[in-house]
Amino acid sequence: MTALRQHVIELLQSRGISRHTQTTYVRAVRQLAEFYNLSPDRLSDEQIQHYLHYLHQEKPLTDGTITLLLCGIKLFYTQLLHRPWTPLSQRSGWPIPPRTSHFPPELRQRFIEDLQLQGLSARTQHAYARAVRQLAEHVKTSPADISEEELRQYFLHVKNVRHWARASMTQALCGIKRFFEQTLRREWHILDVIRPPKEKRLPVILTAEEVRQILSTVRLLRYRTCLTLIYACGLRLKEALHVQVPDIDKARMLLHVRLGKGGKDRYVPLPGATRELLGQYWKTHRHPVWLFPAPGRGGNQAHTATQPMNLNGVQAAFRAALKETGINKKASVHTLRHSYATHLLEAGVNLRQIQVYLGHNSVQTTSLYTHLTSISNTQACEAITELMKDLQA
Repeated sequence: MTALRQHVIELLQSRGISRHTQTTYVRAVRQLAEFYNLSPDRLSDEQIQHYLHYLHQEKPLTDGTITLLLCGIKLFYTQLLHRPWTPLSQRSGWPIPPRTSHFPPELRQRFIEDLQLQGLSARTQHAYARAVRQLAEHVKTSPADISEEELRQYFLHVKNVRHWARASMTQALCGIKRFFEQTLRREWHILDVIRPPKEKRLPVILTAEEVRQILSTVRLLRYRTCLTLIYACGLRLKEALHVQVPDIDKARMLLHVRLGKGGKDRYVPLPGATRELLGQYWKTHRHPVWLFPAPGRGGNQAHTATQPMNLNGVQAAFRAALKETGINKKASVHTLRHSYATHLLEAGVNLRQIQVYLGHNSVQTTSLYTHLTSISNTQACEAITELMKDLQA
């Protein structure tokens, strides 16, 4: 299994998976092979299923350990060997019976086409269709046969029982509302009554030093370069992954961000050091179109890629670096964008200009960052201390 083992390790490294998880995944495949005393690429689906069932029934393993082993074995067969994978129960290890869909394919396709005609992105189409499917699965009937009272009870369920966050509630409501009003032509009063609870949460912000610590800890150059670009230009993850070589304007030191949120283009300043890093990374693959092409099997096929690299690898690389630095904040890749805006504001950049760089429709959205700057907080604390200095206990 030596050659296969090396291929597995290269695949895991290309996904930005931590060394600890790499060891666990490799061990899972090795133990499977040792159980049958056969190379894992020669095992049948039935043998794999029986082994996983054996782990559930005979081994005193926790659910977390079972999940890790299952993920490692699944990744090996689906991503390295490109074999189909039958969903397995985490409780028994046996295949899960196919789920009956209550969302008829022809009705779903009609809904998708309506969304396409309205100019919504493929990602939004998928999210809205998922919202309608979840409704149908809860009621256990076709969404075309759902009553207004059943719809009312469903939203009460997700609010009071499942405790969905505001973002999840809003997305589900938008998708379901479009389905009933645009596709089924139903004008239901309940759709105008439902309002997700208001939330005013402030995002997590990293200091400039914390950002540098995280970026310096990312091992693979492609992930470190992508994350650096996200912070240096205030990009969304998807925007960064879809940057193309012609988008870099070397003469004006600008980056052309194409088709951002809402289908809007914008230009953002491109720092010289970041431009040099992008150039160094591009020389490793020299793809004529993509700045971050998919690395392909073994991580050495980027120069012939037909699409950009997967966002999951970038997210995993960030999480691994955050954990390794020991920074105790609930940060994500998007935190780099929040930090960019906050740091620009602290540096004295005009709020309206930051709005343009971020691609916000309204300056009110950008004004959120005024609550997050350490400078404004320090100034406020100093003013409060001065005002209250004469008070006695």
